[in-house]
Amino acid sequence: MGAYCLAGVQFDEQDNGKQVELSSAVAFDISLTEQPTTGFRWRVDALGAPACRLCGDTFDAGSSGHGGGGVRVLHFETVEPGLGVIELAYRRAWEANVAPARQFVLRVHVAPASQP
Repeated sequence: MGAYCLAGVQFDEQDNGKQVELSSAVAFDISLTEQPTTGFRWRVDALGAPACRLCGDTFDAGSSGHGGGGVRVLHFETVEPGLGVIELAYRRAWEANVAPARQFVLRVHVAPASQP
C-alpha cells in the first residue's frame, strides 16, 4: 500500500487478543514477524472499520539479509468513536481455505472527543 500515517502507538504479537482504548485521530502500528520467502504473509481479514482505517503497510527485513524473515508493519489510524476489530491471518495466498498458521486480533475502542 502507499502512504501511511506517522504512528505514535505501537502494538506487536504480545498484544494479540487485547482490547485497547485510543482517542480519535491517533495513528498506530501493528508490528508482526513475517517470513515471506516461505509464502507466509500477514493478510487482513478485518480492517477495524468503522472506528479504524488501514493507512498502509511496510516490510522491514532488518539485518537478516536477502531471503530472511523480517517484520511486517501495518499502519492504522482511528477515525471515529466506537469499536473496531482488526483481524489478521498469517497464511499463504494459495491456502485461502486452510486455517491460518497464526492469527492476530486487536479490539480498538475509540473514545469520543471530549466536549469543552
